[in-house]
Amino acid sequence: MMHLCPQEIEHRIDIGPRNVSMSSFLHILEALNLDKKHLDEYARKYHRMLLDASRKLSAFHINTERMRKHEAVIINEYDDGLVYADEDHCISLVNKEAARILQMEKEYIVNKKIHDVMAEFEKLSVILEEDDDSPKSASIYDIHGKKTVVTRIHVSGDTVNSYIYTLRGIDSIQKLEKEVRTKLAEKGYVTKYSFSNIWTKNRKMKKVIEMARGFAATEKNILIMAQTGMGKELFAHAIHQASPVRKGPFVAVNFAGIPDNLVESELFGYEEGAFTGAKKGGKKGLFEQARGGTLFLDEIGDAPLHVQSTLLRVLQEKEVLRVGGTSIIPVAVRIIAATNKDIAQAIKEKKFREDLFYRLNTFPIDIPPLQTHKEDILYILTRYLKTRYGISKRISSSAEQCLLSHDWPGNVRELINVAEYVFHASQGARQILPDHLPEVVLASETKVFQRSESLLDSSFTQISDTLMRNGLPTEMIGQLLKIIKRREGKLCGRNSLQKQLSKEQWILSEGKMKKTLKLLKEAEVILVGRTKQGTCITAKGKKYLQYISDLSSG
Repeated sequence: MMHLCPQEIEHRIDIGPRNVSMSSFLHILEALNLDKKHLDEYARKYHRMLLDASRKLSAFHINTERMRKHEAVIINEYDDGLVYADEDHCISLVNKEAARILQMEKEYIVNKKIHDVMAEFEKLSVILEEDDDSPKSASIYDIHGKKTVVTRIHVSGDTVNSYIYTLRGIDSIQKLEKEVRTKLAEKGYVTKYSFSNIWTKNRKMKKVIEMARGFAATEKNILIMAQTGMGKELFAHAIHQASPVRKGPFVAVNFAGIPDNLVESELFGYEEGAFTGAKKGGKKGLFEQARGGTLFLDEIGDAPLHVQSTLLRVLQEKEVLRVGGTSIIPVAVRIIAATNKDIAQAIKEKKFREDLFYRLNTFPIDIPPLQTHKEDILYILTRYLKTRYGISKRISSSAEQCLLSHDWPGNVRELINVAEYVFHASQGARQILPDHLPEVVLASETKVFQRSESLLDSSFTQISDTLMRNGLPTEMIGQLLKIIKRREGKLCGRNSLQKQLSKEQWILSEGKMKKTLKLLKEAEVILVGRTKQGTCITAKGKKYLQYISDLSSG
């Protein structure tokens, strides 16, 4: 307003713009004897200024109210209970879920100290202490009979500190975990086995299991080396199950089953348009899908060399680049690799990268083949039959010899297949005999008999002596075995055998016939089925019949 200052005043001081009321402006005009028309001009400007300020204030109020409503909706729709407290721990905001969990009205909670509110409930345990590295703490409270996790987050500002508290019932946490596990299971990304599923009585195998259990407690890379069929994947499942990342996914990939040109896109994923046939939107690789869990690289010895190079970089940097992509994706994943190949030889032949081997071989696990711990053969067989089918059967000595003399090139996988065969072949029998074993195992029986022919003759002599002591001549037994052998595949019950023997002039009472069959069965010469299943001759019985025939002709 310097232009209103009278000309006769020589010394003027400009104090800048000031808010002047209408009455004060009128007093200034009167004091300086100025024209009152200046008051009308000032009034118009003053009114315009008030209107403009009013409009801005109204718009600001509308926006603030809209933001407040949005904030209220967001906070109240949040699944967890939320409580906001200032630096004095005085509560200023509570959402609906927190009020529901605490079973208190919002108006009752607001302006109270958070400690006074929580003092009404019992603290069961502290699960996370606040420290310098983390501004978060968590405890479990019993709130109206329900275990509830209460988490406090310290929010530091430039001038003001505050606290956010979240409340969530343990049952809802468990429900969420179940939903996550269900989704992982639908994808097949869960473990099926634990260390209790690895059956052994062998001291060396037990040591391997304990070593693997110890390795599982870390998050370091593990390399499992074993022959085909020794349960490498079973070990991988068990290690993941006992590891710190057991709640994360377990993703397995077999390099022997993926074409070389697809390995990279399967492992590392690809972006849309990366190649012909690429899915719209791209695809996550197995490393991304295993994030927070375990990636099992089975048959790593079959990985192509160009993939080994990329794999090494991913293991070193813990990040992947999708095929056709430009963005680096961090992946925190535990690696378990397995192979049945001689990696040392593969390195010499330049078929496997030595640096990748050392990267994977942080903790090596070498599983011995089944033939080196043969005490497990009978143990696994009988335990499988008991666990899978709920049956317990004695294994005859001759069947034991067959099983123990077999080389088991397919290891435990082959043994499980034999157990399945035995279950179906021995139905109706009380013990497992050589006749219940597959041909590949019976071939081992031939070797046993060849190596112990004198022992076998001694066994047959003992059988004949036992039968003679019970009044059963060798000639009659030979005739009976011929009848059973001749009727192989046909119904052959006790009464039928009595009639056939009588035709050969051997008359036996029902009791004598029953005793004869019992003795032959105990000698593992015949199999006696239940009810209508009848009687049949065993492989040992056929050899015993040949033994009797040779004695007669000699």
